[in-house]
Amino acid sequence: MRKRYIHKKHKCLVKDCQNYTSRKYCFLHKRRMERNLPMDLSFDCRHLLKGENNVNWKGGIAKYPNHYLMKKNRLIKLQQTKGKCEICNKQAYEIHHKDGTKENHLLSNLIVLCKRCHSLLHTGRKNKTSKFKRLYGMTIDELATKTGYKPGTIYRWHKQNRLAEFINFNA
Repeated sequence: MRKRYIHKKHKCLVKDCQNYTSRKYCFLHKRRMERNLPMDLSFDCRHLLKGENNVNWKGGIAKYPNHYLMKKNRLIKLQQTKGKCEICNKQAYEIHHKDGTKENHLLSNLIVLCKRCHSLLHTGRKNKTSKFKRLYGMTIDELATKTGYKPGTIYRWHKQNRLAEFINFNA
């Protein structure tokens, strides 16, 4: 039988540091070493990791306009659905904008999804017509059969924002 190696936990090598690690230095001091900052505990480097000095800095531009409203409505929507995915009913933490934009944060435009269902909506791996089902109530093939046109034509009309008016005209 093979012997398993168990990492021993010991104190960080920096003087007066009380953190435990399986390596020489704890996470804090490892980061300080990577950034060529002083290793002693008297020097507080937290202010150096804020704003433009942070490795995750993206120029001060938020991913969503009115980010506060989106986060607030996300929490409300999660409470309404009791944290369950609106497609598969599993535990969920993510929200999805039905209209596909990042500007409309109304509760009626948000749905709660688990990670799997959310990725399927964006990539369409399993169901390439999910956005058509969501927007028009039918898959692209069903729309093609109903209208008598090819799926490529249906897709082109969708891209030109002409499909909704055409479906309503033929209804």
